[in-house]
Formats: sequence, structure tokens, C-alpha cells
Amino acid sequence: MKILVLGASGMLGNAVMRLLSADGRLEVWGTVRSAKMRDYFDSAVAQRLISDVNVENLDVLTALFAQ
Repeated sequence: MKILVLGASGMLGNAVMRLLSADGRLEVWGTVRSAKMRDYFDSAVAQRLISDVNVENLDVLTALFAQ
């Protein structure tokens, strides 16, 4: 199952991202505002972070879901 966590660098998103990423049956991706936020995650999780995502932009979200 594929899961997208919006705001993975936020307090709730971070916890959800780490918890779900520990389950090997799930393909978990997260969004962050800045690529620098990858530094705060271990390398396995950081590889599944999509940076420079503005969740308020409907076109960006639509393209993200299409991927």
C-alpha cells in the first residue's frame, strides 16, 4: 500500500512518517517544504521525502498524487 504523509517535518507528520515507515509492507512517502529537512531523518526515510511541496497549491498536489 502506498501512503503519502503531507508535512512530514511537522510534529504529527514526523511521528506518522517514522511509525509507518517502520512497517516494511507499506510504501511511505512524505512531503517537506525544504530539502534541508531531510537532514533530520535517517537515510532510509529521507530517500522517500519529496521537497519543495506547497500543499496549498492544488496543481502541485494533483501532480504529486499522479506520480
